[in-house]
Amino acid sequence: MDQTRAPAPASPSRVTDVPWLWATAPGARDRDCDAHLATTAYGKWLWFLPVRALDAAWHLVKTAVEAKQLGPGAKVATLGNGFRGDPTRRPVIIYTGNYHDEDDVRRVLLALRGLGINDALAYKTDEATERGEYGDRTSIYTSPAGTTRLICRDPKPRTGPQPASSSKWLRPLIAPPLDATPPPEHPTHEA
Repeated sequence: MDQTRAPAPASPSRVTDVPWLWATAPGARDRDCDAHLATTAYGKWLWFLPVRALDAAWHLVKTAVEAKQLGPGAKVATLGNGFRGDPTRRPVIIYTGNYHDEDDVRRVLLALRGLGINDALAYKTDEATERGEYGDRTSIYTSPAGTTRLICRDPKPRTGPQPASSSKWLRPLIAPPLDATPPPEHPTHEA
């Protein structure tokens, strides 16, 4: 894991000399320097967004982390990151202290939604990242755009033929939305 850090006030869309900008909640351990990183159960919400929206999104998340409204820390991929995905998008990653703690995973999701983050989100373990696992099948939870629903996924890699529909691998958790009506600026379109 790269431990190079840029100064906190930097804007990710203008940074090219380091791969990540970091924010840490007051009193939280610095996860990169933590000697017990290999034995911790960090998890993370992944929010992918266009580079043009990166600076404002990072400011929003960084401020919330530093106000202890989210998890112990967050990071954002800069333009100096060798991100292998869509070159027009970058991830903002919001950590939770323990992916086994579903209540905290849900608390951070609700806090993100409360900040106005209404995009689809995925949640994966830091262990999966450490093993080099990336892509759609690595998340253990998802939350559809504009909802507070937390959907548990079976992230296990599969061998042999894959099902035609991924719905077999999704099971919704009992999590009623905070409100049943989407915000007016994000209408849903039923097919």
